[in-house]
Amino acid sequence: KPVDLVYSGAGNNRIVKSVDLKGLNAEYDISPGNKNVIIYEKDNQNMFFIDSNGSVQDITYKTYTSGQGTTFNKDNVLSSNAGYVWCASPKFVDDNTIVYISQLPWFDNRQNKYVWKFSMTDKSYVNTNLTGSDIKLNSVTDKGIQIVIDGNTTYMKADGSTSN
Repeated sequence: KPVDLVYSGAGNNRIVKSVDLKGLNAEYDISPGNKNVIIYEKDNQNMFFIDSNGSVQDITYKTYTSGQGTTFNKDNVLSSNAGYVWCASPKFVDDNTIVYISQLPWFDNRQNKYVWKFSMTDKSYVNTNLTGSDIKLNSVTDKGIQIVIDGNTTYMKADGSTSN
């Protein structure tokens, strides 16, 4: 479904001013440099990256392969496991790095969630192994993105390093 982005400036100085989801059941985050946007569709847990030229890329992690080599398809897992969190609450750490919450790599009744990191640079998905039952991804600070896990605050930089 289409969404509206309002930009100002031109060329390399073009920045995102606002986003109108036009009724889409979604949330968005604008990168710290105001160059890029991530749109997260809540119903199907898909993520889309939109750059300052308006180009859209589907960056949804569609299949997960376990350490034993078993492949799990996102849509199949979600259709058979109501309430499963494959992906939620994506936020930018910098203009090319996104973190989000997921229950991957587990498919059982565990309530723990993990912070995953996606890099636009090399298109890699990494489980940071930051885990807890209640995770909140907050805003970016000088120390990195603020992540509150079960009441404890940590900060993560784009390279994955963390500090308190």
